[in-house]
Amino acid sequence: MGLRSFSALAILLVYMLPTLAAGVKKQEMSSEHTSPNTALTKSEIYLSKNLITILDKLNNGTASLNEINHWLLKTKNSSLFSEYRRGLAQLKKIKQIESINSFKKICEPIIIHSNSSKRVTHFQEKGKELCRLKLLTLSAAKSHNEYLSDFLVSQINHFIFSSNENIKNAFVRKIKSNSHLRKTLKPFIKLKVLKSTRDVDKKILRSIGVSSIKVKKEVKKEDMKEYVTYDNMYKNLKESIRNSDDNTNDLHTLVKDYIDVVSKAPKKYLTSKASKNIFTMGKMLSSRARYKASQNLFEYGIKIAPSSSREEFIFRVMWIYLRQDKFKNANLIINRYRLHNKFKKLNPKLQFWMAFTMESISQRKLALKYYNHLIEESPLSYYSIVSTMRLKSEFSGKGKARIHSVLTDNSAFIKTKDSNFSSQYRNRLKLIRLWSLTKNEYFLTKEIENTKKFSNSLILKNASHPDKNLHQLLHSQKLLDISNILRNNDEHLLNFKLLFSAMRSGDLKVSDQVSKNLFPISYLQKVKQSLQNSGIDPLYILSLIRQESAFDPKAKSPVGARGLMQLMPSTATIYNKNVRKSELYNPSTNIKIGIKYLKKLSKQFENNWVYILAAYNAGENRVKRWEKNIMSANSNILVNIEDIPFNETNNYVKYIYRNIFFYKLFESNQKKDPHLVQLFEK
Repeated sequence: MGLRSFSALAILLVYMLPTLAAGVKKQEMSSEHTSPNTALTKSEIYLSKNLITILDKLNNGTASLNEINHWLLKTKNSSLFSEYRRGLAQLKKIKQIESINSFKKICEPIIIHSNSSKRVTHFQEKGKELCRLKLLTLSAAKSHNEYLSDFLVSQINHFIFSSNENIKNAFVRKIKSNSHLRKTLKPFIKLKVLKSTRDVDKKILRSIGVSSIKVKKEVKKEDMKEYVTYDNMYKNLKESIRNSDDNTNDLHTLVKDYIDVVSKAPKKYLTSKASKNIFTMGKMLSSRARYKASQNLFEYGIKIAPSSSREEFIFRVMWIYLRQDKFKNANLIINRYRLHNKFKKLNPKLQFWMAFTMESISQRKLALKYYNHLIEESPLSYYSIVSTMRLKSEFSGKGKARIHSVLTDNSAFIKTKDSNFSSQYRNRLKLIRLWSLTKNEYFLTKEIENTKKFSNSLILKNASHPDKNLHQLLHSQKLLDISNILRNNDEHLLNFKLLFSAMRSGDLKVSDQVSKNLFPISYLQKVKQSLQNSGIDPLYILSLIRQESAFDPKAKSPVGARGLMQLMPSTATIYNKNVRKSELYNPSTNIKIGIKYLKKLSKQFENNWVYILAAYNAGENRVKRWEKNIMSANSNILVNIEDIPFNETNNYVKYIYRNIFFYKLFESNQKKDPHLVQLFEK
């Protein structure tokens, strides 16, 4: 059975949804997750905001001792803020340092000795920052003190590469105003510029009279002298590939000559630049059906590539045969590189296509084992979904129970009264809710980590010695309680990371509750209102929003895309000439314009949603080129997705496929959906 038989996947997907959903609903009836009440008082919210203000002032040096003392007094009897009181009291001591001896006693341990506690100290980084600022102040005042000079040099990285603008600005001011500091630090900063791959802030370099651009250019020029020949050959071969036509017969010779010359290059060049060049050329040749030349490049790439990218080269050799339905040849590659022995350590993409190859050469028992492994180890991934489809369509008698057991959690959650949760545990969750409400990412992430490490035996009042089963249930309890708070406060991206991490480590199983938190339905009503019988399923839009912005209406990408559907201002003005950039952060405006753009893409690509999604991510012109030169080479949906040349777009389409699958799976009213058929059939 070849790859082209996958055209029936769409129908299978639609018909399997009600069956899977039935398993989820059954589980929902048999289990219940009870979370403790974490209501916050107005005073607690006020004090948290007040603390953030004090810390901001400490950053720029304007916080007064009176403000700090006032906050410490207000929280004197608060068990919720007890750890924060200790942290702020330590920062107060740092602020009061005036002598070298005090600095040695208080700051040296903070800066040098890492925190040995398993708990995350809330003010650990803040304390280090304040100590370094104090070090600058003391160094400027005591310019000839050897201890301070040596200590300052040891911390040079933390000043020139700091993400804290206050730290960098203070550093520049002190250097400019103190000739001794400037003279002491200049050679060390210059050395960092030469050795580091990171860019040093220009204002720091100007303060000591060093040009990073000039220095870096000289270093790069020396490093690249011996690589000119190989780079020129690569450029020439790449141009030959681009200009080749069906009658070109000398590409194979050109590739062989290139490999012969490059094989003599230094190892550093081979593992870094040459392996990347070879991978790019191999993909270009493969997309033009120049399989022999492509195979030679990929097989040479396997020999020289760093271990982190070797699997991708092996997959590309396999893929040459898979695209042609030459499964016995693909199996020879699997055997040559002994992939069966390494199966569990391979990436999901290679695992899936190995399983499909085994199925295609009638090794069904092994294929079944591999598909099951994929579903069990990563049940919410793209390749798990496609594996699920294979089990449903080709192994229905054997695979049905497996699908249900993995996609629904058969273990019950804790069933207990709210009053049975301990005050310590309740406070941990209240702090997560507090920092989530105030949008303080720093404290929020710290509290999440601390709560994950919170002793399971302290969650309930009467569970000081939990048995193995209760221990696991309590651990799952913690993770779900954190997840529910994040969901309710629209911290979806952080929540997704928490849940996927917990499932990868085996701390959480997939359940109805986990799925609801992973696939929230925020803004669904706004989406439905904006669609107005357009024929587009609202869950497609929801799936796209989840991937683009994780439902954050204020999201902004590095290139300037804004809002829920990550619209570029230039694109938005095509569909609304008067829209301002700031209006793209308005959910209703953003969704309306985004849907108009999707309608246009839908018409342009004849409702082929793989092309529509690829164009939304990578641009219409690129997808037109891919459609002409790559993706149309095989009309099968899975092959087209796998052949998308941009890694970002390739993963993007797979993620949205995954999102749609689970939104449809957990939709309350399961129906046959013709648009879902179109999504995976064209």
